[in-house]
Amino acid sequence: VSVDNPVDKADAIVVRFSVPPSAEAPHYGSTGALDLYVNNQFRQAITLHSKYAYQYTKGGNKPSEGTPAKRHYNEFRFKLKGEALERGNTLTLRKGENSLLKEYNIDLIDFEVIPDPRNRPGNSVSVKDFGAVGDGVTDDTKSFLTARDTAREENKSLWIPAGTFLVSSQKSTKLIFENQTVRGAGVWHTTLLRRPPVGSERKHRTAIVLQGKSILSDVYIKNELFYEGDYVILANGEGWKIERIWSHNTGPCWLSGNDGVIRDSRMSDHWGDGININNSNRNTPHSLGNIRDISFLESILVRKYNRY
Repeated sequence: VSVDNPVDKADAIVVRFSVPPSAEAPHYGSTGALDLYVNNQFRQAITLHSKYAYQYTKGGNKPSEGTPAKRHYNEFRFKLKGEALERGNTLTLRKGENSLLKEYNIDLIDFEVIPDPRNRPGNSVSVKDFGAVGDGVTDDTKSFLTARDTAREENKSLWIPAGTFLVSSQKSTKLIFENQTVRGAGVWHTTLLRRPPVGSERKHRTAIVLQGKSILSDVYIKNELFYEGDYVILANGEGWKIERIWSHNTGPCWLSGNDGVIRDSRMSDHWGDGININNSNRNTPHSLGNIRDISFLESILVRKYNRY
């Protein structure tokens, strides 16, 4: 697959693809690699897999023995190694010796320019000051909760620097923010990763909860999820704000209350709803609201599969 780059100084791509399930692991996807060339010069290998991309003819999202899988596309993003691409450079994805799979279906390639990471704001508390590692392996949930509580007590914002922070909190320990500001370094720099245990289903409802005048911005939220039963963000109350987030392979945003704003954000490859604006089913001050303006949709890119 070859395509000419239309963007000056592109240093990242988003690839939408599908790969077939393997005979060895029909329920949990196949993994393969492609070689990436720029102007016919090898640049790097990229790994694609179908672990989070399949629906099942019986049981919805839940893999089960003897249940055929339906193929769906997924999106992965990659930072390009080496120099940024000039407009007109040709990018090629090609099967090589380590491709492993016979078939790769490439549907779309987006070219992007990664902004510089945002700086830590003044009067803020960093999750790293409380032991968060950000390596994508260590569960940083407890560090996040401690940093959140400290920021609230000291009337400061919460800062999440560049890194991949695993926050696989159980349902009883959701990341709830009430009238707090939470900021990351940007969607290409700060990742909040969730890794629900296999078989946990709805018992493991990780989520970020915004209450009141809370703000969440500049983070990438990714879920290693192959069934429905999780949330990106739950918001309720008065005046919450969600800006410049990118969520991938997770459940929906459920947003209720009054005078909330979501803008300049992406929702891709969700299970179920992308963004659900609702008045809730509970007549409580935090939940019940009136929807007056949905013009925000102009600034949101939503990509999701057809579930059936």
